[in-house]
Parts: sequence; C-alpha cells; structure tokens
Amino acid sequence: MKIRYGDNNSVVRNSWGLAVSGTRITLYDIMDYLEAGWPSRLSRN
Repeated sequence: MKIRYGDNNSVVRNSWGLAVSGTRITLYDIMDYLEAGWPSRLSRN
C-alpha cells in the first residue's frame, strides 16, 4: 500500500517503510550505503 502526500514527493511510505518513490530502495538502504562509505555516484544507481 502506497500513501502519497503529493505528486512531487520523492519519498513514499509503503509496506517496507519509507522508500524512494517508484523504486524498492528504502531510506534504510540509503543510510547503510552512506555508513559503508559508498561514494554518491554508486549509491545513486
């Protein structure tokens, strides 16, 4: 279930938690990438 609060949101709440809109990437994934020291060019893809 996706709850959208506006058409221009880039973060949505779904059954996994908060995720990047249109993807299965959660904010927890992004935080893990940052903590592991991934450069931004790798974490964007």
